[in-house]
Amino acid sequence: MTTLDPSRARQLREVLASACARAGLGGADDAELIKYTNNATYRLAGAVIARVGIGALGRTRAPRVVTMARWLAERDAPTVRLLDAEQPVYIGDYAVTFWHEVPSTAVHGWDFTAGELAAAVKSLHTIPVADAASLPTWDAFTAASLRVHAADPMIDAESLDWLRTQWTQVQREYRNLTMPRRGVIHGDAHTGNLLRTPADTTILADLDSAGIGPIGWDLAVVAVDGIRFGRSEFYSDFAAAYGADVTSWTEWPVLRRIRELLLVTSAIPDLSRRPDTATEHAHRLRTLRAGQLDAIWRPYK
Repeated sequence: MTTLDPSRARQLREVLASACARAGLGGADDAELIKYTNNATYRLAGAVIARVGIGALGRTRAPRVVTMARWLAERDAPTVRLLDAEQPVYIGDYAVTFWHEVPSTAVHGWDFTAGELAAAVKSLHTIPVADAASLPTWDAFTAASLRVHAADPMIDAESLDWLRTQWTQVQREYRNLTMPRRGVIHGDAHTGNLLRTPADTTILADLDSAGIGPIGWDLAVVAVDGIRFGRSEFYSDFAAAYGADVTSWTEWPVLRRIRELLLVTSAIPDLSRRPDTATEHAHRLRTLRAGQLDAIWRPYK
């Protein structure tokens, strides 16, 4: 269950109410917080999902997410759909987007298979990109820099310096890679971002990191998650279903390092108001710095 301190919860509720009022939507008073990681995600009445992007990163990402979501919808990609309204809605230091709820998101316990994830990811990778010049490109480094800049004061300066150094090094290594085919990628492909529609089709949610990029990145996300979250068998099944194993590619060590650094950096702007997340973050940072490549991590709550 997502836990927030009362002041943070109240602040986000005020932002949501203002955004709903500006968009002509009701239901903010009874909105249900269903997830809070990098965004706060709420379920509203009328089968609407509101996602509140926070700080500089949230405001930077929102317009590119809207652009990407609309482009994918025009091509009937297996992804969530925006409401037909002027978006994003900016409220102070926040950016809010509104989405059609997939009805099955109210039902818990879906056990998505590796094959379903592989099929959804591959469907993006095979979309022609000849007319994609205006689309955003995948960029893990700007997001990481913004998060480090906005780091919670509870993180000590030495740890932040270490993270900055790691990001500088891995960005240099990434730029020196000779990448294979590029295409439309999701950017954060895992089963937590899958939804099942009433028509029993599987679609991808959370397009924050979507864009044009190396297709190997989506595969690396699943591979690293398999290692770090104790799902190695799931990754093996995914690789078989997709038809490629990124851990045998020359760029794998660099992509792995980027993914692991993202998993450590993602929550640092708001740790003091998320005690459960802070505990897990400390574990991730400690084991990554110690070079414990097989240390098991837990999902943030």
